[in-house]
Amino acid sequence: MTQAADFFAARVRLEPVETALAGVPPTGELTDYSPEGFAARTELIRRFLPGAGPALAERLEAELAYHEAGFAASLNVVTSPPVLLREHLALLRGDARRIALEGLGDALGGYLKTLRENRSTRRQAESVMWAARTWATTEEGMAPYGPFADALETEILPQAVEDDAVGTDRYRVAARYQLGVDVDPAECFAVLTDELRELTAAADELGGKQACTDYDNDPLWKVDRADLKMWAEEKLAAAQDRVGVPVGPLEVVVPAEHGPVRYRPAATDGSRAAQVVWPVAAPEPVAVWSQTTMLHHEGVPGHHLQLGLGGGADAWTRHTVVAGNSEGWAVYAEGLMLDDMAAPERLGYVMGLRLNTAMALTDLALHNGFPLDGAPWTPDRAAEFMAAHSVFPASGLYFSVLRSAAWPAQAITYSWGARVWRELRARADRAGERPADFHRRMLALGPCGLAVLTDPAASA
Repeated sequence: MTQAADFFAARVRLEPVETALAGVPPTGELTDYSPEGFAARTELIRRFLPGAGPALAERLEAELAYHEAGFAASLNVVTSPPVLLREHLALLRGDARRIALEGLGDALGGYLKTLRENRSTRRQAESVMWAARTWATTEEGMAPYGPFADALETEILPQAVEDDAVGTDRYRVAARYQLGVDVDPAECFAVLTDELRELTAAADELGGKQACTDYDNDPLWKVDRADLKMWAEEKLAAAQDRVGVPVGPLEVVVPAEHGPVRYRPAATDGSRAAQVVWPVAAPEPVAVWSQTTMLHHEGVPGHHLQLGLGGGADAWTRHTVVAGNSEGWAVYAEGLMLDDMAAPERLGYVMGLRLNTAMALTDLALHNGFPLDGAPWTPDRAAEFMAAHSVFPASGLYFSVLRSAAWPAQAITYSWGARVWRELRARADRAGERPADFHRRMLALGPCGLAVLTDPAASA
């Protein structure tokens, strides 16, 4: 076994929840979220760092700094242990689910010990508290979330801090973890401000917000909820034919619930095919003109193609994701399908890029103290800013604000990662390399950070 494979095998033992969510067959065992559990995972990283190859070393260095800065243990409504445990339990069946439910109370109790040693932010603690109370009363087997929510209210919230910002020094650590490359937040902010201006002009040329409203009301671009799965799978099949690279089965799941659209990798034991999960809670027909690029992003030629071609048999490679590389590729890949898009879908593509960039600027402004459109950052201001650059009302974007507060630097991975992929493609074009050969060569490098991606010779 390689050092990366040895490391991943040890990680599976210490992080059964996280690795199962990445596709490792679950056993029902749960991660230890106590202070001792976090210390054991930090020590694992330190143990494998000496002698690691460039791709693994980049990840281990970034993860070690992320752990030491307190991000891995922070309470938030997106990636913290209570959220991961609930998502993990939703995938389990039979004995694995029974074992996990028996250990849920201990897992949440261990995490409470960690929270008692660290300060949480009020906005995140309140959000997790209310979510935990809902899960405890509405979902089977989730009763342990009730006492956990009570402890958040009585022990954690009274000690919580008000400020969501992590500051520039810690933001750089988060950005290195998310992107796999060191960046200057001020430079990112300036570059992406210019990019947002260009995307706004491009959207206006395609009809702007008035055209978005017209397409939303156009029956030709409406699909009944019951037909969404078929519509989406037809779009993905056409993209597969266009790309011409077989990457395994992909199904679309349309649960009647709220939640983010996401790609779920296939389980390595064959028990679950890869999925695009597209939650749609409302029963009304869905306006799909803006959803085509979402399918390309999550499916083909986005995440599904990337994971299908990237890295071969090594377990660490199959189950590791660097957001700047992965999300950057998926946004870049959306643009590969532009020639096949109708005019409304092209507007949907540009509006998606515009919102990505606005979200990145909101994230940078929040955590680094940059003014947002010349005004100080506030949650209301951030939601209004994103609404001005999207088809969504400000009231529907507060979770995106909460997400940026919860997950520093993740929002910049889309726009900044795509810039890197486009720059690499331009370099390959100048060298005369065929696009298909470029894609195969770069995706074969697997889940490396952007620093390694831009220097492929270093990935050996």
